[in-house]
Formats: sequence, structure tokens, C-alpha cells
Amino acid sequence: METLQKRSLFWDVDPKTINPQEHKRFIMERVLARGDVDDIRWAQEFYGNEDLKETLLVAKTIDPKSLSFWFQYFNLDRALCTEKPSLLKRAAFWRK
Repeated sequence: METLQKRSLFWDVDPKTINPQEHKRFIMERVLARGDVDDIRWAQEFYGNEDLKETLLVAKTIDPKSLSFWFQYFNLDRALCTEKPSLLKRAAFWRK
């Protein structure tokens, strides 16, 4: 479970306090948003693709570009995902 020890993924929490079952959605969102290939493989093996897909549908912290990639990767209909308020606020900040 080297993925759970990565400071690049979990810079804001103590890695010793992360419970893979109890914090499953939090972990999957971080891996989908910022993980590398090894992290994704670990998440697929540990949680399975169905849990990852479900997380994508309700994720609040994954940026639109990453969401688009994962929707293509898992062949999901983009209409299933609702716009996230936090992402809309962030997008408004960057608009000209």
C-alpha cells in the first residue's frame, strides 16, 4: 500500500491515520485526480473499477479535465455526472 504513503497524494493528512475502507471515497478521488499509473493500478486492484466509476459520478474535487479523461477511460456517459458547485466556482475564477 505504498500509494497510501505518498505525500504527493495525501499532503494534508497524516498517512498513519488513513484507513483504506473507512476513507475509501477520499482515497479514490485523490488517486483519480492526482495519481500516477501505479496508483491507478493499485486502486483498480484494491477497490475495483465499479467503485472507481461510482466515485467519478459523485466526485467533488476532481477537475473537469481529469473527469473528462476518466469518463472516456471507463466509457461513461458524461450526462450521468452533475456539475460540481466547487468546480463551477473555480472555473469562474479563471474565465476572462
